[in-house]
Amino acid sequence: TKVLLGSGDLYNSSDLTYNSSLSTNVESVVWTNSEFAYIYTEDNKTVLQVYDNNFINKDIKYYYGNIALNIRKSGDKYIILTKTLDAIVFSEYHIK
Repeated sequence: TKVLLGSGDLYNSSDLTYNSSLSTNVESVVWTNSEFAYIYTEDNKTVLQVYDNNFINKDIKYYYGNIALNIRKSGDKYIILTKTLDAIVFSEYHIK
């Protein structure tokens, strides 16, 4: 089991020793039994990255919204919440 900080650093939960880094800041993350997905803001876009539990990148997607706010799992999809200059935007990512 790991602990993920907003800085993208991963620590072992048993003793909080450093494990690795995702090399980007993390705005929000959701963990499942087989993978984790997180969002962050880059170049005025929201980026979703999906990794398996062995930290192998499974997918990357870009979403409208210059501020990444939140990600949640709902059934067989992730709901990504972003903010534009004048609106809150909900997007879906169907889990593969």
